Amino acid sequence: MPAVLAVLGWLGAAALLAGYVQISRGRLTGAGLGYQGLSVAGSLGLGAAAVGGGVWSSVVLNGLWAAVGLVTLVRRSGSAKRPGRAVRGVPDLDPGLGEPVADQVGGREVLGRAGPCP
Repeated sequence: MPAVLAVLGWLGAAALLAGYVQISRGRLTGAGLGYQGLSVAGSLGLGAAAVGGGVWSSVVLNGLWAAVGLVTLVRRSGSAKRPGRAVRGVPDLDPGLGEPVADQVGGREVLGRAGPCP
């Protein structure tokens, strides 16, 4: 059993690192399903390893980390089913509004649309 927990811990660490790298490279967004999925999986793996080692501060941190990610995933999936409810930082996928684009305004990245105004 300790070997299984160690493997889960290493896989969890790899998942969290992969998510962080993808965000840093601009390939994922913090509110996106990809990052949230990696974050939840990673924190659960690290949390399982921490339980095996009796490191309770890490168990609590990773449990809370997973809970935040799961809430975000649930809210994202619920908002996708209700038209007209936008999720901040996630581009609308309505094809009539043009392609999502990112731009710099005042040194901050903002999302917008390339295409006709509705």
